[in-house]
Amino acid sequence: MTEIINQYFAPWRIFALALFFLLPMSIFAHKGIAAILIVAGFAAAAGLLRQKNAAFSIGAIGWILLGFVLYSGVSALWSLTPERTLSTAASLLGTFAAGYFAIKYMRTLDFETRRKLETAVIAGGILGYGWLTVELATQGYMSSFVYMLTDIHIVPNRYYVSVKPAISVAVLYFLPWILLIYQRSSLKISLLVAIPIVLTFIFSGAMTPALALVATLVVFPIVHHFKSKILPFALGGIVIVVAIMPIVSSALPDPLKSGKGIEFLSHSMAHRIVIWKNTVGYITKKPILGHGFDTSRALSSQKDIKKIIFFPDIEDLKWPILTEPIPLHPHNMVLQVWLETGFLGAVGLVLFLSALVRAVFRNFLNSRDSAATFGIASGAFLMAGLSFGAWQSWWLATLFLIAVVCAAVFPTLPLETPKDENKTI
Repeated sequence: MTEIINQYFAPWRIFALALFFLLPMSIFAHKGIAAILIVAGFAAAAGLLRQKNAAFSIGAIGWILLGFVLYSGVSALWSLTPERTLSTAASLLGTFAAGYFAIKYMRTLDFETRRKLETAVIAGGILGYGWLTVELATQGYMSSFVYMLTDIHIVPNRYYVSVKPAISVAVLYFLPWILLIYQRSSLKISLLVAIPIVLTFIFSGAMTPALALVATLVVFPIVHHFKSKILPFALGGIVIVVAIMPIVSSALPDPLKSGKGIEFLSHSMAHRIVIWKNTVGYITKKPILGHGFDTSRALSSQKDIKKIIFFPDIEDLKWPILTEPIPLHPHNMVLQVWLETGFLGAVGLVLFLSALVRAVFRNFLNSRDSAATFGIASGAFLMAGLSFGAWQSWWLATLFLIAVVCAAVFPTLPLETPKDENKTI
């Protein structure tokens, strides 16, 4: 019995299922991605415990994340919603732990096991991109049909609500997947596969994922060409972006005053600018410690809902809506960190992103894979700056699982090998 369990429930097999279902799950039930990461994390922890020489060193990124979680929990002392702060901080710790074990375990696997996981990534991509294309072409027919069979209520905008997160996951999944296909086949076949998928993204109507894909595909060759020379600029850019984000957001043209010069903005983008400006107003009230971790939605409520009119000076573009100052979250990861955890949290974000960038340049065996991972990270950062709440569990789980995909597809240095930056870039 023990042999059967070890054979059919080996950690790497669970990993293979996790990587296979990542993209399809994002289409049907994107919030289930968090569950996939938890299962993968438990499997990884079990796999590491079986290894005699497994080392559980946390590393710089781990210590930074742990410090951020602890500070987030402490912010319950001044949080508007202390119970929610503690609950989300505990959930964040679980997500980070699962992601840590998953990535660490992936880097211990041998070549043959990685090849099997690569096959799972390819198969999951074929199913996921095929399904996503059908969903986009039929306005969500397949998932709506499944929901109908299960008697789950389908809201009128379910197509938008379900497919937009799926496109975001698909964009991050795309580069390692297509490079893997190129590796297994040829340039001609990979181009025949890639071009229709890229066009599908561009014409999907989901602007933020499309911009993230462009960022990924532009950053990838630039970093590949300049290699380690780009590292100081990347580190400096992180500091600048995090430091000036509130200032830049405050200085943006106000769509509630005039539409001149910004007529091209979509309704959603114009609304985001207003949300960012409102967020900056709250940041200035508690700039050092912030309002408390995960308190964004508590800063405004139903009583704060009021009618606002976008582009009031352009008759054809006037757009009135009823909204709160910050509905749910700021729709910008950097601003959300500033808002909830203040200057200290922003410093933690800079340290984390800097350590992450260094790890990307140091831990892969060749420059192409480092550049590809950096490009994916750039696309993810762009999406985090325009769309999702920073602490949404499915989104954080997606980022960790995409990191696992990169670790599976792109060869990394063994954990015990000394890191020599000059040799690994």
